[in-house]
Amino acid sequence: MPKPPIQRERILAELLKGKRLNRRYCLGQMHILEAPARISELRAAGHDIQSQTINARTGEVEWWIPAKTFLFEMRESTQAV
Repeated sequence: MPKPPIQRERILAELLKGKRLNRRYCLGQMHILEAPARISELRAAGHDIQSQTINARTGEVEWWIPAKTFLFEMRESTQAV
């Protein structure tokens, strides 16, 4: 039986699809409670993940992978298969 993908891999997969994620989306749709920690781990692994505060009062942040990095990582991930 295949092992389900870990949270980091699920977040990275969504980012590589070109989506912009925030903590609320990750919790509500992906059921990932500690998304900021997973984003930090992905950045430490070398992924170019950008962020922007979308609500200064609540501290809500949105994450995405820039288009040029997105295309490079997509090419790398398809070659690895």
